[in-house]
Amino acid sequence: CTTGVRAKGAKGIKCEIDNEKNKGTGDVTINAGNIDIRMAGEGARGIKADGNVTVGGGSILVYVAGQSFEDNDDITNTCGIKSSKNVTVEGGKIAVICAKTAKSSRCIQADSTASFVGGQTTIHQNAKGKADINNNNLEPKRPRGVQADFKISIDALKAKFYIRVPENEGWGEEDKYDEYIELKVKPFKTDGKIMLNNSEYDDTVEELYDEFERTPKDWTYSEIDTLSVFD
Repeated sequence: CTTGVRAKGAKGIKCEIDNEKNKGTGDVTINAGNIDIRMAGEGARGIKADGNVTVGGGSILVYVAGQSFEDNDDITNTCGIKSSKNVTVEGGKIAVICAKTAKSSRCIQADSTASFVGGQTTIHQNAKGKADINNNNLEPKRPRGVQADFKISIDALKAKFYIRVPENEGWGEEDKYDEYIELKVKPFKTDGKIMLNNSEYDDTVEELYDEFERTPKDWTYSEIDTLSVFD
């Protein structure tokens, strides 16, 4: 399955709950197959689910290139995978890439939890800057690798997990006056817990990021950000 879309706010795979008829779970479950989703539009989502996103098998590539945009006095963030509930990777191989042009994007965003308990997940957040928003009342956020409201959980004993953000952009640093500089690009962001092999981390702790190799040895896209959205 191959999908390529340039439209603003487009979705590669979308599953909604019909609130009027009270039908559907809004869940996206992938257990097999080859899926290639490449989105160039502003605010696009490669996979968008009102429910859960669960990957149990298959080979999945999601590539997004458009920046986030303003929509009705709100910001619609570009996301590789966006779930209104949970994102869970149990098996298969999944790669999510945000291009340099995808300002304020999130590779994976879950409104509840993001769990990586099996398979192989590769995340490349290449963007650095905030989206170009004209509304002064709105403050776009920096790009993120994985964002979840309540918890990010990684079982590195059972799952292969790789994440990369721009060099020297991953964590803040102290300046010459020993004042802390706000992080530019966070590999992980949550208002709750980050769990690695049952150990709890704060999302500002660099040691968590250093637990992982930056890229897998068998990664096939050597020039990640020059990957053509439409061949």
